[in-house]
Amino acid sequence: MVKNALIIEDDRDWQNVVREPLESLGLAVAVAKSRTEAKQLLNLNEYDIVIIDIMVDEDELEIAKPKTAILITYIRQHFPNTKCAILTAFGTLDFAIGAFRQLGVVDFYVKDSFNVIEFMKSIKELLALGTSGEPATTTIKPSPTADSIFNIELERRKRELITQINNYRKESDDILVTIKNKRIAAKGNKTNANDDEWINQQRSLLDERYQNALIRINNINSLKEVASEQLWLEKECNDWLSLSAK
Repeated sequence: MVKNALIIEDDRDWQNVVREPLESLGLAVAVAKSRTEAKQLLNLNEYDIVIIDIMVDEDELEIAKPKTAILITYIRQHFPNTKCAILTAFGTLDFAIGAFRQLGVVDFYVKDSFNVIEFMKSIKELLALGTSGEPATTTIKPSPTADSIFNIELERRKRELITQINNYRKESDDILVTIKNKRIAAKGNKTNANDDEWINQQRSLLDERYQNALIRINNINSLKEVASEQLWLEKECNDWLSLSAK
């Protein structure tokens, strides 16, 4: 019997980080981008485990914590066979520990030190137990191979690098637009073809370097390469900012 998991997370990257290990364990995974959407899904389907990001819905911290506590209490009351786990950053670690002790949360995972292998091990152990702590009558997919774990972790790290260069690329373009506007303002707000030609040339140069960076990331084949490429990308992205400012 296939087990079901629900991820409550509004960040697309973290949705993927959590979903891929769960799917590799043989779980059917659904994603909710808000607490409201999560309640709707809970009322439509039975879930063996729900993994909740405390800061979903972009609430401020002091608003997010009580809302998350209410959601966990709701799940525990209405779906007693569903286990609740938490995704937390260090800033909300105190709440996660309190929820673990007081609200019946079965585990919590710290984003800042998230480890795919440990996460998969934890989920497998949790789902191998029934609600009473006895072994469940259904089982999940056998432990993934070392190769599948490696591939999940490698893809996660590569996505992090792509997110990094996307942020730098946007920042570089913002700098170009600011400089162009300053050039126009210096001429009494009069624009001409040279201004458009200049920014198009700069964008073309940046796009070429951006595409080359994507190719390098996609060609990474080991975690050791990730570390070395990280250093190269930081220098490359800083060069983008310098190029934009010229």
